[in-house]
Amino acid sequence: MTSLKQGARGPEVEELQRQLNQHLPPDQRIPVDGDFGPRTERAVKEFQRQKGLTVDGVAGPKTQAALDKAPSTSGGTSGGTSGGAPGAGSGTGSGGGGSGQTPAGGKGGAAPTLITLDQLCKVMTVVKRARAETMLDHLNRAMAEFEINSRLRISAFVAQLAHESGEFRWMEEIASGQAYDITVNRKKALELGNVNVGDGKRYKGRGPIQLTGRSNYRSAGKDLGLDLEGNPTIASQPSVGFRIAGWYWKKRKLNALADAGNFWDLTYRINSARLHYEDRKKYYNRALKVLA
Repeated sequence: MTSLKQGARGPEVEELQRQLNQHLPPDQRIPVDGDFGPRTERAVKEFQRQKGLTVDGVAGPKTQAALDKAPSTSGGTSGGTSGGAPGAGSGTGSGGGGSGQTPAGGKGGAAPTLITLDQLCKVMTVVKRARAETMLDHLNRAMAEFEINSRLRISAFVAQLAHESGEFRWMEEIASGQAYDITVNRKKALELGNVNVGDGKRYKGRGPIQLTGRSNYRSAGKDLGLDLEGNPTIASQPSVGFRIAGWYWKKRKLNALADAGNFWDLTYRINSARLHYEDRKKYYNRALKVLA
């Protein structure tokens, strides 16, 4: 089996392009012209990320074998609903918890490599490499579980988490959460489902996307098979927190906005005030470049 890379031409490249298009959303499909140029290379990299292969843009034997047996996913992702994003992106965090065990509903075995440690550290330039390494497996597992598996999706997801968590330094909100308590701000508390005195602190922002409020803890826990309402502090564990971030991403249908390159509206669904948008966009642009 001949490896195909940028500069190759001919019928083998045409067949490769046809196969790649079966795994791309309609608006990202590439010309079937038999010319392995930059667009074809990017498409190969996208597919390699999706399948946990070495991301080098070369369609070697492993990539071609994966294309031959992979089912088509070319239908794309449907659009999401509009509106703000209560319960995520609401605060600045503090030090994270331990790695924990793979939670109920999580995937065992080796995690797919959707982003490498080197790539992650090029996007997040402040985080210590050792800290990034402890988070990488959980990040990759969550992205695989919730189909955050293309360059555009990964770039948007990592950018938002980088901002919300201070480059994975904060897995729990620094503030006490009292501001969301029914005794302090009744309207905000009820929006978040904080109906009891003390709920503000109990259901403060946790995880890399800063899940906040009793209602959001309950909803995430129900879908993920975890008792987050009864045991909210586990949301700060990377093994749980990254799954929550992926769950929130899917719940808000953010893959559709990521596929469209609509980072502005995507940010609104993370933080309805779009606080620190330029910082988020900085990470996004950096990730797009690193993952190109």
